[in-house]
Amino acid sequence: MPDPRIETLLLLAAGLAFAGLMSEAFHLIAGRRVSFTLLTRNGAAGWLAAPLLFVAGPVVLLRNNYRAYVIERRPLRFVLVGAALAMSWSFLTGSLLMALAEWASR
Repeated sequence: MPDPRIETLLLLAAGLAFAGLMSEAFHLIAGRRVSFTLLTRNGAAGWLAAPLLFVAGPVVLLRNNYRAYVIERRPLRFVLVGAALAMSWSFLTGSLLMALAEWASR
């Protein structure tokens, strides 16, 4: 059994990598960045944005936090709280991905 600390880091990295992959795939296909405003669209576009934002959300949150710190000059403590939320979200996404991979390999 691997060390739990290493397993936690691997799950976090897997979730963040998948979030980045989905975010960049959307950018490549649609020609614009993923944002939380996709949820405000009417009809099928709003419903289809929910699964995308479920997996790409940590990257969107980190990008928004970086912009808030650099452009809007928000205090560092708000950026760190947002980064902690994004890392927690990435960990949960990575856990889900690894559980799905384990289930699919049976």
